[in-house]
Amino acid sequence: MFQIDRILCPVDFSDCSRRALQYAVAMGKWYGARVTALHVLPNLPVIATQPRFRGQGLTLRELDAAEVRGELAEFVEQTAGDIPVITDLVEAPDARAETLRQAEELHADLVVMGTHGRSGIERLLLGSVAERVARASNCPVMLVPPGAPDSKPVAVPFTQILCAIDFAGHSRRALTVALQLAEEADAHLTLLHAIEIPPELSELAVDGNIDVPAIRLAAEAAALRKLREMVPPDAHTYCKVHTDVREGRAYRQILQAAAERDADLIVMGVHAAGALDRLIFGTNAHAVVRAAASPLLVVRGLPAAPDAAKDKRQAVAQPA
Repeated sequence: MFQIDRILCPVDFSDCSRRALQYAVAMGKWYGARVTALHVLPNLPVIATQPRFRGQGLTLRELDAAEVRGELAEFVEQTAGDIPVITDLVEAPDARAETLRQAEELHADLVVMGTHGRSGIERLLLGSVAERVARASNCPVMLVPPGAPDSKPVAVPFTQILCAIDFAGHSRRALTVALQLAEEADAHLTLLHAIEIPPELSELAVDGNIDVPAIRLAAEAAALRKLREMVPPDAHTYCKVHTDVREGRAYRQILQAAAERDADLIVMGVHAAGALDRLIFGTNAHAVVRAAASPLLVVRGLPAAPDAAKDKRQAVAQPA
């Protein structure tokens, strides 16, 4: 199941990574988890990502590591205040590979990253690196967009959670995480399934041989039934669960539902990494990442952990 004890938050001193660290700290305080802020110094022959050194022709190995450590400590202190955060500075040629390595070494239960880095969304440090980490990470990855509201560690991190469901195995893993988060915070959880009706079906209906409205109603009823069957019977005791089925492109329906419900977290499952993981991730999750106004929690796999929700239910069931 899903439990948060260790959180890894890669930062590059940008505003977006500052916001990501805010969410990591808020999650850490709520769950009593240890938060590590990681800064990866790219091991490149010429400075390409540190503006104050640009054009000087210095190599990263010639930089004063103590200065960067000081900048990292100041960045964390300004963001986290008096909440303890571990800082880690490493030098590596590939920020994505190093982030994944550090997550495995730390046994992280959650990685929190900004989707825009200091140099822009498709440059070296964050941005595209965040999506590549989400595609390959063995633990859930929270992607925080620039437009996400600031997060405060004194409040419940999420109260309105939207979980996109397509009934595949990765959706069930995403639901496990979404239910855990909702139960812990007594939040409102919406399960959303989007039905994409092939346009060819409407073309065939012109002949009058196919009742498209009836097909749509049947598909919606079947999807609603399957959504409700996925929810454990006792989940309604600990959080509010709503099911929603819509017709249209999945990413558009996800964004629309998130806006309508003022969701402060979107949860999506993605396929396991493989030859097609870039293509699969790029259809709906990629589009949601680029347009969402709230954090997106991408679930590819789940780390081995105790069933915290079950422990919570057992504790409630025990007599005083």
